[in-house]
Amino acid sequence: MKYLRPFSIVLLLAIGSMSSGAGTISAQSTGGEPDLNGFIITGWNSRLMNDPAGFLSVEPPATDVGHSFFLSQARVYVRGQLDDKIGYDIKTSMVGGFSLLMANVSWKVDENLTLLGGRILKPFGRDRSQARHLLDAVDWAVATLQVGRDLRYGFFDTGLMFSLTGEKGFTLRGGIFNGAGLAAVKDTDTGKNVVVRATLPMGNLEIGANASWLHLGPAMPRDGRDNLAWGVDARLSTGGLALEGEIMHADDWASFDAPTGTSPGMWTATLTGIIPLPRRTGSPDTELVVRLERFDQNEDTDQDEWYFLAPNLNISISRSSRLQVGVIGSFPTDDTLDPSLSGVLLWQVNFF
Repeated sequence: MKYLRPFSIVLLLAIGSMSSGAGTISAQSTGGEPDLNGFIITGWNSRLMNDPAGFLSVEPPATDVGHSFFLSQARVYVRGQLDDKIGYDIKTSMVGGFSLLMANVSWKVDENLTLLGGRILKPFGRDRSQARHLLDAVDWAVATLQVGRDLRYGFFDTGLMFSLTGEKGFTLRGGIFNGAGLAAVKDTDTGKNVVVRATLPMGNLEIGANASWLHLGPAMPRDGRDNLAWGVDARLSTGGLALEGEIMHADDWASFDAPTGTSPGMWTATLTGIIPLPRRTGSPDTELVVRLERFDQNEDTDQDEWYFLAPNLNISISRSSRLQVGVIGSFPTDDTLDPSLSGVLLWQVNFF
């Protein structure tokens, strides 16, 4: 844990210096009423070829079911300000049972610096930094859940985070977290997770970079191992057109090889294009989204890569509702595995 000590000392010094001069806590609230909002996404799946392999938050049909309705998301958010300094943010999910995704408090130290504590979405990756109801594609990229959720480098976790804004739109966010996984209510491992992300807009171009360092403690079979994931990304937009790219590399500690004492490296690359289609009078706003992803589970072996292709149309029914119609295709480079193709229709309604 020696690498965590400098980071912890910096955080403690920062908190101590910023809390000097703080008065007693008042029970009186000067903020307004809390904002209650959320969204529901329901849909229809149709297996077109073989068993689906590219679904993540889009629920695939059961093995013996070729077509099915499903409920993808049902989320309720509560957020508010108690005064000009202290706020809170709660996000819940009610698909497959109630779960608390996020619950944190925030302290706006000044115009540029905010501290957050509690259950937070870790700042890792451009794709996962977008809320589900704001995604252009019909689903998150494979890398988002493989690297962020399953390997714990990103996604929701409990800890302390800062958010710093600088000149010309520069942002820096980072924090220290339990690294205990999405479903963990309390810390299940003495190891910790340090995550940092920076973004910089430059006209029509925005670039980003992030890193996540995960130390596994004795509760894990790979006691004391240090693991790293990093990524770079960019978004170029002009005249309604947009192009996004993201590259990630991660130590796959879940596939740790005890005899050699090494973990295989995992590479992912994602490219997404967003094209607004011409609009006729009275017709809804429609855009074409095409996402191509290459996923390499083990960089040291051949013929184990997957390619995922997901084109879709986003059709705005109203300001609060849209349809997403698309196809998710998965194509392995291993000749012993079969490609798959599935169609999906999503209906999303936001209540903001």
